Amino acid sequence: ASLGSITRLTEAVRSGDLLVEALENWDRRLPVMICLAVTTTVWWKNVLAEVCLLLGYIRRGWTTDYFSPSKAISWLHFSMVLVMIVWFLFGILRGFERPPDSIRPLVAAVGCMKWVKVL
Repeated sequence: ASLGSITRLTEAVRSGDLLVEALENWDRRLPVMICLAVTTTVWWKNVLAEVCLLLGYIRRGWTTDYFSPSKAISWLHFSMVLVMIVWFLFGILRGFERPPDSIRPLVAAVGCMKWVKVL
């Protein structure tokens, strides 16, 4: 679900659907808001699962085994998705006058990291 939401948000950024003219009607804004809600829900689930995993490692005394390059990449991915969620949330609330150029590489990186995890 999260991968589909990120893909939909990427398509919206690429096509320019996030401009003010396209978001004036709620029927055009609603799909982006639904994708954002799904992405946020999945993000919270993943972060809570990772925190529970960390607490389990700490409880068993395996803390050094938890910290690895793959876990660092996972936490980097969580932070990138959080930045994307916050940006889209403020963008929806303010009306997306013009998407900044910095969001495209961010959405591309988040999507790429998600595909790498899937594969």
